[in-house]
Amino acid sequence: MSSDHLPEELFCVGLSHKTTDLSIREKIHLRPSALKSALERLRGDLSLTEAVILSTCNRFEVYAFNDRDEVRNWIARLSPDLSAGVSEKLETWEDKDSVRHLFSVASGLEAQVVGETQILGQVKDAYEAAREAGMTGGMLNPLFQRALAVGKRVRTETKLVESPVSVSSVAVRLCEKIYGGLAGRSVLIVGAGEISALAAEQLFERGARLTLFSTRSPESAQKLARVFGVSCHAMDQLPRHLPAADMVISGSGAPHQLISAEDIRQVQRLRKNRLLFLVDLAIPRDIDPAASGVENVFLYNLDDLDGIAQEHRREREQEIPKCERIVLEEAEEFWIRVTGSVEDLALHRFHSHLSDVVDQELRRAGLADETLEALKKSIPNRIMSEAFKRSRAAGPADRLTLLRALKEFFGL
Repeated sequence: MSSDHLPEELFCVGLSHKTTDLSIREKIHLRPSALKSALERLRGDLSLTEAVILSTCNRFEVYAFNDRDEVRNWIARLSPDLSAGVSEKLETWEDKDSVRHLFSVASGLEAQVVGETQILGQVKDAYEAAREAGMTGGMLNPLFQRALAVGKRVRTETKLVESPVSVSSVAVRLCEKIYGGLAGRSVLIVGAGEISALAAEQLFERGARLTLFSTRSPESAQKLARVFGVSCHAMDQLPRHLPAADMVISGSGAPHQLISAEDIRQVQRLRKNRLLFLVDLAIPRDIDPAASGVENVFLYNLDDLDGIAQEHRREREQEIPKCERIVLEEAEEFWIRVTGSVEDLALHRFHSHLSDVVDQELRRAGLADETLEALKKSIPNRIMSEAFKRSRAAGPADRLTLLRALKEFFGL
């Protein structure tokens, strides 16, 4: 591994559902299509050479080197009207803790729904976006590749994801609690992305009557509709279908609100205020939060799923310590390997520096080329042999101390 970065400079800055409510998270959320330009801004604004942005419905994190305070400020500026609130909520993980945190995220241990199946794919997509943008290198490439391997290991060696779960499955469980069963219930699905597709699959299995509405990609919505043998309509047709619906599940990923409180108010007049349940799984939100104030309308968003998510966590409780041991073991091993690799790089650079100095001095002495070449190798090797021996005998902390001193003294 070659890198110009010291491992102690690695950090992660971000926020999640654990510390920040949806009203803040949705303001800084980045859609997959926006990641490339955001990474370019990070490179241009902060001169970062390596960075990965992980933006999901429940977390926003930047993994990078150096300039953690600048990255914190950059994240806060994503939502100028909420920058103070965002700054207060940002957490920072440094050094080995940032490695452990990423491995834990990739394993599904930090998710709102512990063990959710989507997060590993989201970590992979974030890494691929950064790699394609030229923003990964000697440290972040092996870090994220190992994180993906750790996530797979947790899936394989534990029962954390024995029955696949996701935010969508928790939402469906909520709907079941509301109605006591979903067979025959009319459910309108807005959007055709992964969240909506997972919800549709589980609702269909439970006998719900589905109707799909496309927002940005009619082809994807029509393909999904064919899978379940249901009808698919353009978004502007939603008001026509709402009067007969029992619930709406929306997870479009659209950059703007799709359903206003006034839309719901008008529909409720036609429904004679019959109960209507709305589940908004999108970030930013698809449904105006004010819709919850309309008579006999019950609106749930991502943060409202916490109760059922905690219930799911209790079901997986006995598996969590086993997963955490795997994550800790992998983080320790990765960190030791990286610190050793970076130290070796510094020592080899110092060896090269010594060779250059010896070469310059011996050339001044006017020695024959054969003698010069022999001494140019033997002198640095004799000086460095003890240094390499001591570095390999030292523990990780001592190796880092040696490395910092070497870099400081010789400007490596």
